[in-house]
Amino acid sequence: MRFLAHTECFFGKSRYDDLHSALGNTITGTGIALIDTAVVDSAAVRDLLSQVEIHFGNAIPVSAVSVLSEPTYDQLDDLAALVRQSDPSFILAIGGGSLLDLAKGVAVLLENPGLARDYRGMGLVKKELRTMICVPTTAGTGSEATWTASFIDDQTRIKLGINGPNVFPKYALLEPALLVGSPRKVALSAGLDSLVHAVEAVSSPLATPPATALAVKAVALITKHLPVALNSEEEDSWSGVQMGAYLAGLAMLNSPGGIASGVSYPVGTQFHVPHGFAGGIILPYVIDFNTTRGYRGYELLNPEMGSNRTFYQQIEELYGILNVPRNLSEWGATGEPAIRTLRELTLNQRSGSFNYNPIPFDEADLNSLLHLICQAD
Repeated sequence: MRFLAHTECFFGKSRYDDLHSALGNTITGTGIALIDTAVVDSAAVRDLLSQVEIHFGNAIPVSAVSVLSEPTYDQLDDLAALVRQSDPSFILAIGGGSLLDLAKGVAVLLENPGLARDYRGMGLVKKELRTMICVPTTAGTGSEATWTASFIDDQTRIKLGINGPNVFPKYALLEPALLVGSPRKVALSAGLDSLVHAVEAVSSPLATPPATALAVKAVALITKHLPVALNSEEEDSWSGVQMGAYLAGLAMLNSPGGIASGVSYPVGTQFHVPHGFAGGIILPYVIDFNTTRGYRGYELLNPEMGSNRTFYQQIEELYGILNVPRNLSEWGATGEPAIRTLRELTLNQRSGSFNYNPIPFDEADLNSLLHLICQAD
């Protein structure tokens, strides 16, 4: 059995002191802070930067990065060229999953020659990325814990990752205050993303005991705290959501994604559906498919959710509370044209995800699933 957990994570009251102690003398010279423009002017980010200055002794130049949609390889190349001009000794990345992926990609390109597209795939990055500290402002992707940075190819509209052992960020700082006040739709999409990671980590045929344990706890934290956090500025609830997303990211790292993850990629690239909503809308239909065909693995999640009802019933109730869309009509992905497009792209690009479903899943099952998610309201 193999279990991956590379990034040092700091969370809790002593997080800044502990991070400073861990860094020691490893960071010298001038760094750069890459911060999502959506949060660069927030009070929480200003406070974080002041804490960094207090603990590390100097102000870090800030470069605000606009991330209006999922990042592309071309955007990564442009940002890397800009950052190379100052050749920072480390990167402080503050933002959502897309910003963190961009920053990880920049850190890769600072140490490895060529263009971003040269590293699409697994294990192509030969030299460890430049030292970076990931500070997520959303609780969903788990990018701060994984060896993946995902980008869309502008030419083909295919979403592929730069993946492998040399793509792990060295450090992650979890700061719940950065999540408070997130736009509801952004926070909900992120929460659904982390839920997909955790549930699929449990149901994967390749799930390991450590990944399963992390995923079970992640589901418990997300389902308990997300409904409260979305309607509150209570930091404790956001803290629970953030820890759940982090554990889900670790679980995903150690257990391959399944149908919801696989189909979500073409859904996102073709119809511009936010990644969390794409996978989150698909997830209940996959749970129902597996459960009605005899899969009982979701029962591991029932005790943590505090109910004797089936996991599918619990997810249905949760989605009702969160007001999650049940199909893709909001994004115009309805009817036979959308079904044909998504069927073709999934079979061509993501059919490998079928192998990680606990119940056999084929083209006919995909067609049924697509009819469900592409139905009009």
